[in-house]
Amino acid sequence: MKRYAYLVLFIVLASLLVVGCTESNSEEKNNESIESPSQTLETSSQAIEEPSNDQDGYQDSDWLAYLQIHMAIISLDLEGLSSAQGDTPGSFDTKIMIEYGQNLVNDTQTAIEENDKYTVSPELQETQKYWRMSLQNYNSAGQFTVIGAEAFEKGDETEAKTNFEKAATFINMGNIKAKLASDSLSAE
Repeated sequence: MKRYAYLVLFIVLASLLVVGCTESNSEEKNNESIESPSQTLETSSQAIEEPSNDQDGYQDSDWLAYLQIHMAIISLDLEGLSSAQGDTPGSFDTKIMIEYGQNLVNDTQTAIEENDKYTVSPELQETQKYWRMSLQNYNSAGQFTVIGAEAFEKGDETEAKTNFEKAATFINMGNIKAKLASDSLSAE
């Protein structure tokens, strides 16, 4: 039972991000249907191929649309991580943890690359900077999640615990940066 305590801690921290993202975007999510992260990424990538400039030459409108899409994708990845916990402490599923941890790595990397393609107005530059930092933190969290889950599968509880703690730290740091991004966007 004790060996699952660290896993539960990690899942709880990941769930905090999911709740935070879904609360701040619940209206947008209710009005938007996302069938799968890969389909959303396809749509997002198509939109980025020919970004349009606002009247002043910045790509604020396109970047804000990109932001909404990728917040939803990352929320889905984190919800997947939460689902790995199962209904009981003994039903932890490392395969799901590895799958969604890797999805988080891949999706945040794609989001970072797309984020860097946009030139936003000075009013959105701070938001864009904090968003990028949060993506980097979530990317690290995904990496440590995968490493921890693989170690757990091999029976190395010490390594698993260490990596899950690192993942939880990066999720917390990502949450802080995402909140700063949200706050700076709200101030506009």
